[in-house]
Amino acid sequence: MRDKALAAHRDLVSAMSQEAERQGLTEEQLMAELEDVKHEVIEDIYSRQVH
Repeated sequence: MRDKALAAHRDLVSAMSQEAERQGLTEEQLMAELEDVKHEVIEDIYSRQVH
């Protein structure tokens, strides 16, 4: 099971890297986008708890 999970993770990372390269995104751009998404998720979770 662990080997399958590791293989799936490697495949996912490889596919994501290829797509980022295809789009011409830098590591800095990807990290900035990740931060934006993290903030959106936190805001969504918080807004659900408040309402």
